[in-house]
Amino acid sequence: MSFVNYDETPPTSPNRGPQNVEYVRIDLGQSALLRPIGAPFEYYKHWRPISAISPGRDTDVCWQSGHAPQRRFALRCLDRRTGRPAVWCIPEHIYWRLCAWAQEHRADPGGKQGVDWLVTCRGTGDRTEWQVDPQSYRAYTDAEKIMLKAWYDQTKLELLFAPDTPERIAALYRESCEHPEGPIPGSKKWQETR
Repeated sequence: MSFVNYDETPPTSPNRGPQNVEYVRIDLGQSALLRPIGAPFEYYKHWRPISAISPGRDTDVCWQSGHAPQRRFALRCLDRRTGRPAVWCIPEHIYWRLCAWAQEHRADPGGKQGVDWLVTCRGTGDRTEWQVDPQSYRAYTDAEKIMLKAWYDQTKLELLFAPDTPERIAALYRESCEHPEGPIPGSKKWQETR
């Protein structure tokens, strides 16, 4: 430990470890058959005026300034289109649909008795609508079990979706106020311009 000066700047990049996972992507008009694996991980995501994961209302100046983040969930799954595991990021209403199924069937959607879900993306432009419908049960093959177990153990959702520091949130929010014309601080486009 030592004395420091005040010339340090807050971090502008998240520290979430390696991002070497596949994410589920479903384009407008397309569908995917997904099998949830395990429990969902809850996080709060800012999309505008910054792109960041909130550390919580008490330490998030963007949230305190009236820009509430959206409640989101990350879920490991098997993407039946590719036969590979992926991370599926879902909005709250899809989470509630999975909860309703779990309560009705007294089963864990990400557990051994879970089913595949047909997920369809509809809409136009910025208006995206998601339809999620449970399908029939399909057991994992022995090869899938081995692959999914190894992938599950190395994929840490709590690290991939860790909240940004209050300092980073403040720096991004300050930049969004200084440059409202964009790009959105913290977004992929913003990172590419740096």
